[in-house]
Amino acid sequence: MAFTQLLPQAEARQLVSCYWFVDDDGTTPVEQKIVPDGYPEIIFHFGDPYEIKLRDTWSLQTRELLAGQLTRYFHLRNTGTSGIVGIKLQPTAIAHLFNCTMSDITDSVVNFRGTLPAAFAMLNPAIESYIFGRNKTVLAGQLDHLFTARSLLSRPLAVDAAVKQIIDSNGNLNVEEMCDANAISERQLERQFRRYVGLSPKFYARVIRFSYIFQLVNAPGFSWTDLSLEAGFYDQPHFSKDFKAFTGEEPSRYHFNEETLANFFMKRK
Repeated sequence: MAFTQLLPQAEARQLVSCYWFVDDDGTTPVEQKIVPDGYPEIIFHFGDPYEIKLRDTWSLQTRELLAGQLTRYFHLRNTGTSGIVGIKLQPTAIAHLFNCTMSDITDSVVNFRGTLPAAFAMLNPAIESYIFGRNKTVLAGQLDHLFTARSLLSRPLAVDAAVKQIIDSNGNLNVEEMCDANAISERQLERQFRRYVGLSPKFYARVIRFSYIFQLVNAPGFSWTDLSLEAGFYDQPHFSKDFKAFTGEEPSRYHFNEETLANFFMKRK
């Protein structure tokens, strides 16, 4: 399975975190775990469709998907060959661009065409061109142009600044600090986070702190105790509890170095 990531041009980074691609001619079904990383996505499948298991039951996905924020892990598996284009957006971008409430799709992966038809119509011609030409750089440039044109329509809010502060601090920021920094009440900030992110500010900070772990494990000679303190956890048991809540596994049992979709996303930062 080949993973490719392309970063947007500077003008599009207000809305887009990255573009990613998966290509695999193998047809053997492989089950993969996806974990929260704090970013929503728009995903197009042009290979065989995937199956998803959000809780206990497998179901076939549509080819055009919109993935909201996650509070826990879920599983995917291919049904044949893989050809995927993903657009990983900034945390508030979908709500700004398409006037939707992100809490409506938290812990959901929904039909993009049916949920946001105008957004699908905006992006699909570029995706269709890519399927025939398979030029990743050209597609990234086309998408940059589309998102840059739309970025002028979005007006920054306190939630946008708070999200950046959370990411810049690797999740080590409490709600009171966010409110003070952005001159907003806790109630107003909570409302904006539910609307524009899909999670509470406190929970979003937890997700970003969890994702930071995947950067720290690359340090040579790390210990779990030192890592948990560096990431901002009170102690190692607190870290292990949070990690297991997001992945279903103890950190010592998680395969950080496997070439999986989850590790590709989490280690890209």
